[in-house]
Amino acid sequence: MKHSSKLILTKKYVRYAVEIFFFTIICWLLILKLPAQAGPFAQIKPQYVEELTKILSIQIPGWQRDGDPTGLTMKDEDKIQTLAKVKFHSGGQLIKYFEIKIEDNGEKGSEQMEQIAEAKCTKKYMTKTQFMGFPALQLAPPEDSQFSQYGVVSSLFINVADKYLVTVNGNEFVDLDTLKAVANHFDLKKLAALN
Repeated sequence: MKHSSKLILTKKYVRYAVEIFFFTIICWLLILKLPAQAGPFAQIKPQYVEELTKILSIQIPGWQRDGDPTGLTMKDEDKIQTLAKVKFHSGGQLIKYFEIKIEDNGEKGSEQMEQIAEAKCTKKYMTKTQFMGFPALQLAPPEDSQFSQYGVVSSLFINVADKYLVTVNGNEFVDLDTLKAVANHFDLKKLAALN
């Protein structure tokens, strides 16, 4: 009888041990499938990055592109942010450059535009406008203003499909008219279609 009881208990422990073993294996497999986290803005599988960088793969007469467009998607808790950008330059005695940047951070474009428009330091140099049929803000601080000393330069902000914030800005040698001219080579309607 004792031998029979010991045998039953042994089988019971073996069964528990097997169940625990398989449960542990399943847990490890699930953990390995989770994306690695390297801090609050750990890089995760890109969302729209390929599409955004493809849209930025443009050529602009008189300007040289500094390599291919770059982009990444970041996650902060439940919020996903996607950023893509490309830079151009033009030679000569004074080196001119500008950058086109697309941001999709999960907020409405109109809300982001409102925050930009209300920035105290640049508010009086900001003008609401339309660019290629989309709401836009243009920043044009005077050349002799104190802002040029702190790197505040002419910029164009465009709200595309109330989702994407497109920013076009350059260095102190690139004025607002030049930014508008180069931005005309950018297909905003194609960007809006990704919405």
